[in-house]
Parts: sequence; C-alpha cells; structure tokens
Amino acid sequence: TNLITATISGLPSFLETIAIRPNSQNLYATNAGSDVTIVNLATNSIIGTITPFNGARGLAIAPNGNVAYVGNTAFS
Repeated sequence: TNLITATISGLPSFLETIAIRPNSQNLYATNAGSDVTIVNLATNSIIGTITPFNGARGLAIAPNGNVAYVGNTAFS
C-alpha cells in the first residue's frame, strides 16, 4: 500500500546499508561508516550498536542468520 506504518526514533541521520536477519525481527544498519545499529522491528526501537568500524559501507547476513558480514573500506 506504500504507506508509512511506523517511525524509529534515535537512528543516526546517515544510514548506508540495511539487512534483516532471516526468521528474526532484527534489522541491522551501517551508519556513516562508524558502526552498525540493531533495530527490533516488532517494537521499532534500537536494541544495540556494534562498534567500532572505520569505513563500514556494506552489510550482509548469512542465509542461516548466524553471521553478519560488514565491509570495511578504510584501513585502521
């Protein structure tokens, strides 16, 4: 129906990549290259952050949902 059904407060202003874990209600999003935010889609709330990254630009979840892969473009 192309309608906004909910909003999520507190997300960083610059999200790059998102992925949803299979059979889960968690969304993972890279934020301007510095970290990954975890959002519970059932409650539309941020439940965690994975840090630190230096250039996180890509994100993929393994088909079994057990591993997340984050592409890091900068050297540290």
